Amino acid sequence: MKAIEKTNIKSIATRNLNLIIVFIVSALINVYVAFINGYPLVDSDSGAYLNTGAGGFIPNDRPPFYGWFINFTSFKTSLWYAIIIQSFIVVFLLHKYISGILDRTIEKRFYFINVLIICSFTCISWISSFLMPDIYGALLLLVLVIYLTSSNNSFFAHIGYLFLLLLINLIHNSHFIISLIFSVFVIVYSLIIKNKSFLKKSIFISIVAIFSYVVLCSINLTLGRGFTYSQNSNVFLVSRLAEMGLLKTYLDDNCGKKNLRLCPYKDQIPARSWEFMWTEQSPLARTGGWDSNKVDNNIIVHDIFTTPAYSVKFLQKAILGTLRQFTQITAPDFYMVLGENSSPSNSIKKFYSDEHNEYKSSWQNTAGISATTFNIYYNLFFVLSCVWILFHFNLLKPHHIQTYMFIVVFLFINAFVTSAFSTILNRYQNRVFWVLPATNAIFILDYYWKKYGSTIYGNSV
Repeated sequence: MKAIEKTNIKSIATRNLNLIIVFIVSALINVYVAFINGYPLVDSDSGAYLNTGAGGFIPNDRPPFYGWFINFTSFKTSLWYAIIIQSFIVVFLLHKYISGILDRTIEKRFYFINVLIICSFTCISWISSFLMPDIYGALLLLVLVIYLTSSNNSFFAHIGYLFLLLLINLIHNSHFIISLIFSVFVIVYSLIIKNKSFLKKSIFISIVAIFSYVVLCSINLTLGRGFTYSQNSNVFLVSRLAEMGLLKTYLDDNCGKKNLRLCPYKDQIPARSWEFMWTEQSPLARTGGWDSNKVDNNIIVHDIFTTPAYSVKFLQKAILGTLRQFTQITAPDFYMVLGENSSPSNSIKKFYSDEHNEYKSSWQNTAGISATTFNIYYNLFFVLSCVWILFHFNLLKPHHIQTYMFIVVFLFINAFVTSAFSTILNRYQNRVFWVLPATNAIFILDYYWKKYGSTIYGNSV
């Protein structure tokens, strides 16, 4: 009897070890773009996150949690560790997602082939290889779908999913807003179809979203910045209003009535939001910068959102922006070269000095890395996989259709939040869009696995 128990324990340990190995290999494959590049991809904002984690500086325009994550997972030694651990989280949640929507325990070979297909025909690797919190937008979507469709209703499962949802909500300012709007949709949907499970879970999702907001505001309050989730949210919103053309309209209508700092520059408003926020010659910079314009920015935002003529125009612009953002589904055609004196370069040189040469000699910072060729395959796979799904739509079960519905609704919410309150940029949409073609890949592989898998791999499939 003891011999049988030892054999069973050994068998379970072997299976778990094999699965961990599969996860590790999958995680490495998932960041193949970083290996091609010669270093993790960076953005100009990557330096701010590195300063938050390693430098102990908490910025007033973004949560500190991703910076802390990088600092912890890099072991203060190498940013490669941070990227690989980030990727490990991705492939782990993909495993939960695949087994959840297929409603069965999936075989390791099936999962591994799925990862290969997803990494080859979606832009997931470009996002997982990025020293930015972008990948957590997709993880937010995965966790929401896993939680809503999970048949495991135990107390510990609920707590686990909700805690994970809380952590992801705290990573980026947009996440709790997206979660809250998504939960409202699911509440309405659950009332229509009279699904008590969806209703209960969606209420918990909304509670976690509100709690996330309170946590972010409380952090700023303890730092003397007031009870706000972002001290500079007014700057981002006014910058978006400038991009929409509403700021110019507002200044034209009100500069004769109100003494606003931007009035002398109302005919020099840049076309893009980041030009308004960051360039040295922008009206914002020439009138004292972010802090000096805070009172005026709050007046402008208040007036635009409380005046029907302006708020209706904003809503129209937001709807059009949502549709435009929704189509930004591919990886960037060109990643910015961030040279010697850039923010990420200075941060890496300061905190990870032995990797600075790797950073400087990376493809991104020498020739400039591009996803143009890869995007051809991504778009082609998306179109063909959608056609396949439509022709085999009768194979989908009701909860599969609900999964697609949740994904599409989430994608539109993400497009609305990012385009209405930040800017239209492919980074903000491709970070989540890859989940849709990835889901297509899961169902396509499942179909052919059931049809031909036993012939290839024997009865174990």
